[in-house]
Amino acid sequence: MIFVEVKARSSNEFGYPSEFVNTKKQNNIKRCAEYFLIKNNIDDIYLRFDVIAVSGSKDIEWIENAF
Repeated sequence: MIFVEVKARSSNEFGYPSEFVNTKKQNNIKRCAEYFLIKNNIDDIYLRFDVIAVSGSKDIEWIENAF
């Protein structure tokens, strides 16, 4: 099962979108994933956390196993 965080920025002037998926954000995503798995009675499954970073209107970067 793959959980994906999508971050978008209109430009890279203040940094790349993927840089904004910090430790705090990662922990929130992990907690949400854990809640989802418990709520849906899912166990013993491979998990992956990806980040899709969108810069401007055309630049898309997909980071598998981001954290």
